[in-house]
Amino acid sequence: MNKLLLLIFISFFLLTNTASAQVVINEVLPNPSGDESGAEWVELYNLNPGITPLTDCILYLHETNNNQKVVFSQENFIEKFKVISWDGSWLNNSGDRVRLECGSFTDSLSYGDATESVVSKPNEGGSIGRSPDGTGNFYLLSYVTINEANAVPPTLSPRPTDSPTSTPKPTNTSTPPPTSKPSKTPTPTAKKETGVPTNPVEAKDDTTENEIVLSGDNQTEVLGIQETSLQNLSPTPTEKNDGSGKKFPIMAGILIVAGIGLTGAAFYPIFRKRRLSYNLKDEKEN
Repeated sequence: MNKLLLLIFISFFLLTNTASAQVVINEVLPNPSGDESGAEWVELYNLNPGITPLTDCILYLHETNNNQKVVFSQENFIEKFKVISWDGSWLNNSGDRVRLECGSFTDSLSYGDATESVVSKPNEGGSIGRSPDGTGNFYLLSYVTINEANAVPPTLSPRPTDSPTSTPKPTNTSTPPPTSKPSKTPTPTAKKETGVPTNPVEAKDDTTENEIVLSGDNQTEVLGIQETSLQNLSPTPTEKNDGSGKKFPIMAGILIVAGIGLTGAAFYPIFRKRRLSYNLKDEKEN
């Protein structure tokens, strides 16, 4: 009798450890329609023909956060399907990882943009499931099949991976001849002002600075400096003297009059001699 009880206990223990390896993730709905609170769920599938306990099994519901998990007790069993749901939105719609650990056995599903993803993210209200149940690869299912056999996916092929393509060999390109260095353009010189300002205006530097300085950790950062340009100062032009107001020079007039007088004095004896000769000629003729 005692041997029989011991045999039953050992058989139950071996069955429990073996059965734990027969429970896998079968279907996941990470992005339910409408309000997601309490609507996400994971379906487990029992490959064992009989009822299997879930003792020491833990279901992790996040790629990196091990605090989001469901821990099974000795009272939890699974026949063929078992659906686990929870309060809150733990699974990311864009991508995440679901992991089931039962002792030394682990089964997992990564989808979307998660690390080691095996399938694309589903649309809102869509699910990811194995096809066939329990043993096949994961696909985006045609429709949700909670607690039932999974629907046949639209295409029985996992998400394709990109095939490597050969890299084209670069071709040698001819080097263009060097271009001649452009000559320097002479800098034009500014013309000098001929007019001298009568009232020079002293140029004042009205440059203003709007500077904000932030200091901290022995660092100084200048956020902005604003300057205004100097006003263009132009000299006041002077009036040119055209010479219309100059007086006639007296010395020049005296010299001109003296010259006329000397010229007249020089020609006067000649003129007188000729006049006397004309008078004598007239007297002889008379």
